[in-house]
Amino acid sequence: MQMVQDELVVMARSYGHGNPGEKEEVHVYRIDVETQELISDEVILSTEGGTNTEWTHIGEVSGSYGIGTVNYFVFNVAQMKGHRFHSATSEESKYVAYQYNTNEIVEITDLPDEVDGENVRNYVKGDSIYFIDTSDNNLKVNAYSIPNKEFSTFDIQTTKNKMYQNNVIEMTNDKLYLVNSDQKQAMVYVVDLSTENLLYEGNITFQHEKEQTDDYYLDIFDIKIK
Repeated sequence: MQMVQDELVVMARSYGHGNPGEKEEVHVYRIDVETQELISDEVILSTEGGTNTEWTHIGEVSGSYGIGTVNYFVFNVAQMKGHRFHSATSEESKYVAYQYNTNEIVEITDLPDEVDGENVRNYVKGDSIYFIDTSDNNLKVNAYSIPNKEFSTFDIQTTKNKMYQNNVIEMTNDKLYLVNSDQKQAMVYVVDLSTENLLYEGNITFQHEKEQTDDYYLDIFDIKIK
């Protein structure tokens, strides 16, 4: 949800429950806050259905933010192939951004292939999409400015010799906070996005020896920065 002047903009998705013939739609509802009346209901994205082995998936690419703090909502539209209810792969994908203020769709077609790698996590902040890559045992931060159509990248060298696929990301005050974890420990990194410097790295580990056995595991779902 976002506030645009006196209107509340609500994003919602409708789709069939695993039915391959069902269309998937993304609706934008605009509500007049003062009168509490629905101004408009517009379908901004839709699929044509598919089969159990080939279909189009609309994924959400978003960050952690409050109402009224972002300009875009970003989607990844992927052509999927495989078995819908088991393993499937993306054969082709594109990014689409919805701009709240203008009520327009912006198609993003000039991204390099590496932003869709297996170990890449994406995050939307301000006018940019960030792609955080941990596949080469260091941090690579790729940023795409939606209005300027500019792509930039920089590497962050750390003292750790291994990165994991489980990443939790938060961005605030021009800083990137990343928790990178396996089942026994988590590495914490803080990166200054304006200077491209690593400000902090540290570990979260079990406090007691008995917790280091196979009976316990560490799982971090989210982080909040105050």
